[in-house]
Amino acid sequence: MAIFNIAANRMSGENDDAVLARAMQSADADLTIYFPANGGLGPNGAYEISTESWDIPDQIPARGNITRGNVTLCGDGMYQTVIKQPLGSDLMFMAHVDPAAPTTLLRNITFRDLSLHGNLSDRLKETNYSYNEHNHLVRIAGVSSFRAERVEFKDFMGDGLHLGSPLRALVPHNDRLSVTACRFDGVNNKNRNGISILDCNTWEVLGCAFLNVGDSSRNTPGAIDVEPENGDSIIAAGKVYNTSFENIGGAAVALLSNQTSQASGLEFSHCNVRQCMHVVSVHNYNNITVNNLYVDGISGEPLIIRATNTLVVRGNTFRNAGPVRMGGGTVGVTIKENAFVNCGQGLGPVITQDDNVDGAYVMDNHIIDCGVSGQVSPVYYVQTPTGVVKSLRVNGNRVEAQAAPLKVTDIGRITGGRVNTSSNYRDVNRDGNIPSVIPGGVENLQNQE
Repeated sequence: MAIFNIAANRMSGENDDAVLARAMQSADADLTIYFPANGGLGPNGAYEISTESWDIPDQIPARGNITRGNVTLCGDGMYQTVIKQPLGSDLMFMAHVDPAAPTTLLRNITFRDLSLHGNLSDRLKETNYSYNEHNHLVRIAGVSSFRAERVEFKDFMGDGLHLGSPLRALVPHNDRLSVTACRFDGVNNKNRNGISILDCNTWEVLGCAFLNVGDSSRNTPGAIDVEPENGDSIIAAGKVYNTSFENIGGAAVALLSNQTSQASGLEFSHCNVRQCMHVVSVHNYNNITVNNLYVDGISGEPLIIRATNTLVVRGNTFRNAGPVRMGGGTVGVTIKENAFVNCGQGLGPVITQDDNVDGAYVMDNHIIDCGVSGQVSPVYYVQTPTGVVKSLRVNGNRVEAQAAPLKVTDIGRITGGRVNTSSNYRDVNRDGNIPSVIPGGVENLQNQE
């Protein structure tokens, strides 16, 4: 494998962009482009890299500055080798298929042991500052096997890492994204997302950290935004594991599809989520598992579940959060063996249904200091002005309160709506001090006191 040292191979008068462009022309089948620490032309030896901006869907952009496959861009370590986005730039790196051969994937692109610093903090000081959600650090489209390992993405305006397919049906789908041991620091919560995945078949985020990402005033989606941009997009086989999220102005993971695209498959597990608006926000997405999370300090609903088919939430701890909220024609939700502590803030119950749900199974959860004394159920509250409650089972949950005793009902007050009586199970919930009230049919389900 050939190694091209950016600092050692700089010619007289060449800036960092020009040296990178020359490196990309190497005829070697496998190429490593090495950025030694403090070898750039920017302040404190940082490298200054930028490429053509692109923010117009359905137009063919220039290829960007990563023009080949089988290439690794590496440095001496996160925080050691710094690459800076110049003030006037909207994009640091872009890897895009050749417009002359748009159906041929770029293959095997790796970023390793680098710090990529955006220009948002500098731009915020400008009197004519204008927000641009398409100002990214790394943008790829039509790439197979993209890896980021031990890379810091910092101070970005749009996304730290953006996977898209701007040519829609003309560009082959991204596949095999791996982001491992990386850090996404938005610095000031004036940005969009840490990672946006608009098209990718098989992706994983492992052992990473996301902090200060997302601007709640702009309703940005989240730290990881999985959002197919058109009906040709494919989203499949995702995994987020052993990753931390803190101070996120949106969801830790947002799964938002309004398209007829194929959006399915996520395992979100063994993660810490603190001081976020939401943990997972999902719309029109199938086959999701959320397990073994530790969640604390959620200002909104920890889970927002809309138009979703097959979701399992199991073995998590939720502390100091609002209510789980679901509806929108969701089918097949299992919420099992979780701990909810001081949750359901405001409304009271830890789970609220506000529209059609077919198949909600709430079983064997431990519910501590949730609900409001003498009010609706601390377990499950149904409020469906126009919706239908079907195949609802609330069973085996343990409810505890350290303060005044709560009135415990298995299913809370129903306001309007319709209940499919034959599909609702009788429930047996547990409480150490007071017996559960077991609703026996539609009459008892309504206006439960």
